[in-house]
Amino acid sequence: MVDSENGVDSKTESVSFLNRFNLSLEEGYQVALNVFKLGKDGGKFSYEEKIKLAALWRQSTHGPFSADKFGEIGFFDFVGNDRRKAWQALGDMEKEEAKREFCQELSAVRQEEMEQVADKVREAKQLAKEAREREEAERKLAEEAERKAREEAERQAREAAERKLKEEQERREREAAQHQAAAMAQRQDQLADRDRQQRELIEAQRQQLQSSQQYQQHSDVEQNSQDTRHGAEQVDGAMKIAPPEVWSRPERADFIAQMKQDPEAVIVLGHGETVTVKAVTNPAGSRMFWEFATENYDLAFGVSFQWPAENSTEGPIVEILPSERRPSHQVVIGGSHDYPGSGTYLIQFDNTYSVLRAKTVYYRVYYAA
Repeated sequence: MVDSENGVDSKTESVSFLNRFNLSLEEGYQVALNVFKLGKDGGKFSYEEKIKLAALWRQSTHGPFSADKFGEIGFFDFVGNDRRKAWQALGDMEKEEAKREFCQELSAVRQEEMEQVADKVREAKQLAKEAREREEAERKLAEEAERKAREEAERQAREAAERKLKEEQERREREAAQHQAAAMAQRQDQLADRDRQQRELIEAQRQQLQSSQQYQQHSDVEQNSQDTRHGAEQVDGAMKIAPPEVWSRPERADFIAQMKQDPEAVIVLGHGETVTVKAVTNPAGSRMFWEFATENYDLAFGVSFQWPAENSTEGPIVEILPSERRPSHQVVIGGSHDYPGSGTYLIQFDNTYSVLRAKTVYYRVYYAA
């Protein structure tokens, strides 16, 4: 709209005012509205200015004129009629255009008041902007501090978990090493005790054999008699031999583990099968020893002695220990026997009574002086 008196475009004037104070249309309109209310109440506007400004205010608030928006007025209500005519004169002007026109009119008639209020609004906007900027900066600083604190807490928690895991692993390794060392020490002590007991047993048997009259007779016969059947006597035409010593001990698992290290100390008997181990007397020895055990089932066991052959005839066999089922799956079965003379011990493992099960035998045979 162009002012008919000075040819100034109201839109250009209002935009210039808004730009000068860096205000939006709505902010400039509020400034003009405040100046209008203060001036209207203080009598600073002429009648024509009030009528025109009121019409622009209604147009910017309610849009184009309509009777239902304005209400009934009396015939002699001259002010009401002037107000209605002023509003009607604005026609279909848009609300935004009415706001610009309102700002232009106020800026023209009350420029100083408009500038004062605009300065206050601008100052308030600047303060609000600065406050928002401070709040934003403080918010960012708080977020950054919170982020760093969270990251530090996570790092500390992670390091604590890693330290705990490492300490637990080291503790388990120490316990495992201590347990292994203790087990090895215990195992070594057990082996040392078993070896000591075995040596003591052999020594006791040797001393018993050396001190016995039978051993002395055996030595005399060995040196002076051509008969190789020493340590035996003939009764009613049959060779008689002194009985063996037999024993058992409970360390079956350890004995089996030790024997497994030597493949020649292991025999597998099929069902119904018999295996005989031959042990020839050694001139350096005077007593024969045997020990054996099985894993899951018992086994029949017996020992015989065969004299040397004479005149191409196989030497006679004398039973020393009858073949009977022994609880070798529960204990280690052992025994020893003084040499009756030169010959061969026939150590028999008998599984003929079993028609279904095979047996694994772990054994050893040795001599002592």
